[in-house]
Amino acid sequence: MHPLLLWLDPIWQHLLAGKYWHWLLGGWCVTMLTSLLVIAAATVLGIGFALAREWE
Repeated sequence: MHPLLLWLDPIWQHLLAGKYWHWLLGGWCVTMLTSLLVIAAATVLGIGFALAREWE
């Protein structure tokens, strides 16, 4: 067996516990929500700067 797999074996069983999946899913949801908000804000700011530059 690969040495990395031997090192991960005790940890792997804990990662599959229910509470950890809940934490991972919660973190993923927060990351996706934050990403969407940043994309929306960047789009609005980008359009605003483009319009401001056009009126210069």
